[in-house]
Formats: sequence, C-alpha cells, structure tokens
Amino acid sequence: MQNMESFGGRLPKEWVTGHIDLAKKILQRIWALGMNVVLQSYYGIVPPHFDQKFQHANVLTQGLWAGGLKRQDWTSAKLAVLPTGR
Repeated sequence: MQNMESFGGRLPKEWVTGHIDLAKKILQRIWALGMNVVLQSYYGIVPPHFDQKFQHANVLTQGLWAGGLKRQDWTSAKLAVLPTGR
C-alpha cells in the first residue's frame, strides 16, 4: 500500500535492495513473455510538509486511520510542479 507512512519505522536497506532485485527479475520475465509494462498513475499522495516547499499546492490533510496512524496528504494530480513523463 502506498498510502501509509511511518508504520514500524524505516525498512532495512537489505529489504529495499531485495525488492529492487525482485522487480528487475519480474521485468525481465514480463519482457521475455512479450508483454508491456503499465505503470500505475499518480493519484495525488504527497510526502509530509510538501506544502512547505510548494506553497501554491492545494494540499488536503487526510487525518488519521483507525488506530491512530497518520494518513498521507493529497494534492491535485494536475499540479504543475510534478513531472508528467512527457
């Protein structure tokens, strides 16, 4: 899930490295099967304090999940400061 942050602390570097290696293997298999990769689109989640760096961003605070975990803030996916990949 990409809409949670700060649950249980930072991930170990080995976990991140392992997932990068796994993603590379998955991509190689996808391409070997003649398939195309489709990336999910950006849907507006921004990191904490995003509005401090980009004051013109309309950041919507999402509050807390059940159990007290902070929900990530959102902004418009059409925000001009974000790359479009084009």
